[in-house]
Amino acid sequence: MNAERKIVLVTGSNGRIGTEVMRRLTGRFSDVVGLDRKSPSPPPPSCTQIPVDITSDESMRGGLRVLGEHHGTHIAAVIHLAAYYDFLGKPNPKYYQVTVEGTRRLLQGLREGFEVEQFIFSSTMLVHKPGDPGQFITEDWPLGAT
Repeated sequence: MNAERKIVLVTGSNGRIGTEVMRRLTGRFSDVVGLDRKSPSPPPPSCTQIPVDITSDESMRGGLRVLGEHHGTHIAAVIHLAAYYDFLGKPNPKYYQVTVEGTRRLLQGLREGFEVEQFIFSSTMLVHKPGDPGQFITEDWPLGAT
């Protein structure tokens, strides 16, 4: 691997924050790689997408194997945005499957085969413009953090 190679990995790369993060990192890192269940067509210029279902051990192992084979095992930064939030505020098993177990899968896979300089976890919950009490906020809600 080229010693100058700088890889950044973005999970949830097809989400509201993920796509923009990938665009903004282009040119700052040699490899900007996104992991998500579905990828935009095409991904942002100069970026790579690897389809991964974070709720599946097999999919996560396969995606990380592709990452290592094609980009290397030294990662400058992982920006972990893949998460589930239920805008209805009711318990949903997807929160545990995606946010809790998905994060565990990712960390385990990274620990087993990669050197990671930094790991950043974030979410869109607090970047949306506030609504009135009882008003439902979705991913399409305007941005406007306070």
